[in-house]
Amino acid sequence: MQLERFVRTSGLLLVLGLAGLAGGCGPGTQQGPTNQEEANEIIRKEHKESHQLKADAKKIQGASRKGEHRGQGGR
Repeated sequence: MQLERFVRTSGLLLVLGLAGLAGGCGPGTQQGPTNQEEANEIIRKEHKESHQLKADAKKIQGASRKGEHRGQGGR
């Protein structure tokens, strides 16, 4: 009974392993842009957006800090 269960489990692992080797991650499964120039343009755009978000966050943070340093008078 235990041998039968072992054979079934190892057979399943063998089938899954072979399917993974056959279908795995290879050069044919790349889903990004095929042209390097397009890929570079996408990366530049993402970096620009990221930097803009960081700059906006710093502006908001700076505006909120101005009130902290004014003292009790509020001016």
